[in-house]
Amino acid sequence: MAFPFLLDSEPPACLVGNRLQARASTEAVYRGGRQQHSRATWCATVSARRNCAISVEVRRMDQCPVCSSPVPSSTDRQGVDGVGVDCPNCGSFDLSGTALSELSFTLRDDDLSRPLLSHAIRRMQESKHRPSLNSGIVARLLQGSLPTVMEQADNLVLWLGRTLKGPGSVIDIDPDLHQSILGATTPEGCSLVVNHLVETGVLSGTVVTTNDGRSQALGATLTFEGWRRLEALRRESPSSLDAHET
Repeated sequence: MAFPFLLDSEPPACLVGNRLQARASTEAVYRGGRQQHSRATWCATVSARRNCAISVEVRRMDQCPVCSSPVPSSTDRQGVDGVGVDCPNCGSFDLSGTALSELSFTLRDDDLSRPLLSHAIRRMQESKHRPSLNSGIVARLLQGSLPTVMEQADNLVLWLGRTLKGPGSVIDIDPDLHQSILGATTPEGCSLVVNHLVETGVLSGTVVTTNDGRSQALGATLTFEGWRRLEALRRESPSSLDAHET
């Protein structure tokens, strides 16, 4: 059975003990004089009531454990039992070691669990605090549901209202970076919402199609009608006035 762990230079703590015999085969990359492991496999023999062999695959995380987006690095944070993740899609959050080890079994690429958790983490950041997730919190978040496509459009308008400095200021909208803000199931779904808002005059900007068929809105901003829609949404949900994404 394979278990995911983060590896710096030592085997996973749960495999360390007086009766542990471990050997490691690693491929190391040296950057700036510091050794970083791009991949490692630890083979351990543990004595318990019965001898058993456990093969553990250990990878240095270069992808977000939630949405699989590339991340610069995921690092240990002082006072946090786990890792801190700074993801361009999910945002910044802390994840306990137990929750991290369970994600590879909990999240699958063929269902909605990844976009659901990613969107929920984004929503948690509206409180201006960096979310800290353990396995219990992750389980509760996965009991929720994704917004409808109309709600996704409203989410983008609200986010632009919080992010833009004011009327006339612009920002680039990239499905790979903003999918979780909307709560779209896929980057293509995010593109659909962006195209609709441009076509209906809520957004203005230059829409370009990437090689993989996704639409980006370059220099996007709310039109006059877009600001009108924002004011209506804020009247419907006054709490959105004080919410900020990170």
